[in-house]
Amino acid sequence: MKRFIQEYLFFTPFERRGIAVLALLLFITFGVGYWRKHYRQPQVEGMTDSVAHEVLKSLLEHERNDHPRRQRLAIGDHLASFNPNEADSATLAAYGFKPWMIRNLMKYRAKGGRFKKPNDLRRLYGMTDTLYTALEPYIAIPPQREEEKTRPSLTASKGSSEKRTYPQRDSVPSVYLPAEDTIKWVRQEKYPEGTRIELNLCDTTALKKIPGIGSYTARRIVEYRARLGGYRQLRQLREIRLNDEVLSPWFTLDTTALSKLPVNSLPMKQLMAHPYLNFRQAKAILTYRQRHKRIPSIEVMAQWEEFTPNELQRVAPYLLFD
Repeated sequence: MKRFIQEYLFFTPFERRGIAVLALLLFITFGVGYWRKHYRQPQVEGMTDSVAHEVLKSLLEHERNDHPRRQRLAIGDHLASFNPNEADSATLAAYGFKPWMIRNLMKYRAKGGRFKKPNDLRRLYGMTDTLYTALEPYIAIPPQREEEKTRPSLTASKGSSEKRTYPQRDSVPSVYLPAEDTIKWVRQEKYPEGTRIELNLCDTTALKKIPGIGSYTARRIVEYRARLGGYRQLRQLREIRLNDEVLSPWFTLDTTALSKLPVNSLPMKQLMAHPYLNFRQAKAILTYRQRHKRIPSIEVMAQWEEFTPNELQRVAPYLLFD
């Protein structure tokens, strides 16, 4: 039984994390569905004006009963009107405004915004047709005064005798250095023809001295070399979309110091980081190690269906069976 569990119920760390995330998503999905079914209040559709009036009166009555210190908004049996340009947050909340709607309205007023007619309140973010229909009879916006319509101009009038003075251009010191003191751009020095550098030992500075290679290309060559563990042949430059025939006169290649992967000790994440190993192949290595402790040689991997002969031949020089 223990051997059956080890062979058929073995999961890598990556797969265990995926199962945990999937379980969490399922829990959230069913939890939201349960909440919507049992706790969410049904939305009222097709509410007429009279029904909306009664609902608003009941809401206000509930607010007055729950908050006795709040200002009473009813006069006798009739609801009091309110001005959205002057009403405070408590008044707006009593009329059914959500807290975030109140914040939006206050920000609009703080920036100088003003509701000129009741219908302007429809533009408030979150205002529904049902809520506006219930509020419309109680919105009271007084007519705008003449002095409010004419705002003072930010610039001086044309007939004003006062003239704005500006500093003369010659009196303002320049923030730029004279032309002869500026640092001129120096062209990148390139190697003369016939120069050859070692591809597995050079850095980006040496690579940028080769004609046709800039900072981006030099960085790609070095980064891919680090992922591989070293270049075995110049043809591998084609794997990063570079023309090896054009670049071959500039490089020598030493393959005696390749960095190899200890396949019997590396975790799956580091195995997958190599360009020549994919997820299925890295998982096959870990599964075999789980069952048999270690992989003795490349001949064992040749019997796996995860590797084709060409793929195994390509990755074999980078594998170390310690």
